[in-house]
Amino acid sequence: MVAGRGKVDTNEMVFRYVSLWSQTSTWGGQFAPVDGESVAVPKGLNLLVDIDTSPLLNMVLVDGGSIIFPSESDPNHQRTFDAKVIFINNGVFEAGTEDEPYTSKLTITMHGKKYDPSVPIYGNKVLGARYSTVDMHGAARTSSWTRLDATVASGATSITLVDEVDWKEGEMIMITSTDFDRNQAEQHEIDSVSSTGGKTTIVLKTALVHEHYAALQTYNTDSVEIRAEVALMQRNVIFQGDADSMREEYGAHILIHAPGDNSNIGRFSNI
Repeated sequence: MVAGRGKVDTNEMVFRYVSLWSQTSTWGGQFAPVDGESVAVPKGLNLLVDIDTSPLLNMVLVDGGSIIFPSESDPNHQRTFDAKVIFINNGVFEAGTEDEPYTSKLTITMHGKKYDPSVPIYGNKVLGARYSTVDMHGAARTSSWTRLDATVASGATSITLVDEVDWKEGEMIMITSTDFDRNQAEQHEIDSVSSTGGKTTIVLKTALVHEHYAALQTYNTDSVEIRAEVALMQRNVIFQGDADSMREEYGAHILIHAPGDNSNIGRFSNI
């Protein structure tokens, strides 16, 4: 209902007027943000991130508005977004939706060290949300993980999985350790994939360093499957810490927090 102008049927669709990051008018006719600066998205502003590479921002404060990452028609199109803190307060953060997942490639990287300045309660190197909605949805995959069909020896260059998967050449997979040493888990790049009889065979670009066990064991009348798990380590939407995260053992995190009510919505899939 529009006062004095009658009713309109939106067919249950929501329309948002957006401002493009790439347009100077979004920034008051001035230049767009550069490394080290902060960005505020106030109520009434829907900021569409249509640039391929962002500067390394100090803080992105979505204070009542929306920040939206649009998919591109080319599934191999890569968009990167870098910040130390992203904080959503009474706002919206959207990288795909449940009905319309993000279909090209998006990598959001959080930067920082343990003792950098922090947002109270939420910390640093964080995507934080309060009284807000956060949606991050990547393209669905047939399987994100499965198991080995048979034991593979150290030095093997191919593995067989118990299921058919849609994994592709060039993607990275991880094979879990079946030893007492967890460090025998391995990551490998796929060289080729073939499926037959409901199972998938993957040829690896490099040989396995360790043996990975997979078999059905019987104890008296009980049978137990003991199999290494195999996981797809890539998605088209990635939320990650910076390159120092592993060395410093301090990675990125997402914290959706409210003071004891249901004022937040967080939806995540295939990321």
